[in-house]
Amino acid sequence: MLETVGLHMAWLVCVSGPLVGGLTNKFGCRAVTVCGSVLASFSVAVSSFSTHIDLLIATYGLLAGQFQSLSLSLSLSMTFTLYDLYLVT
Repeated sequence: MLETVGLHMAWLVCVSGPLVGGLTNKFGCRAVTVCGSVLASFSVAVSSFSTHIDLLIATYGLLAGQFQSLSLSLSLSMTFTLYDLYLVT
């Protein structure tokens, strides 16, 4: 049962790309990354107080996964963009 916590988190990181792209186009890369990092930290802190597996899945698996996808997706996207811009001739 405990492996489903990480499964939800990994699934949300992979699936939420279109949402992250829309937020980035509207608010900018830096603002979305900072907000995602702060909210992911808050979600992990809240999940440390969970007493049931269902609450852990909701806080760490779903909330932290969604918010970490804001930072992770953008870091990968910016790495590829800057690589194409500066290193490929």
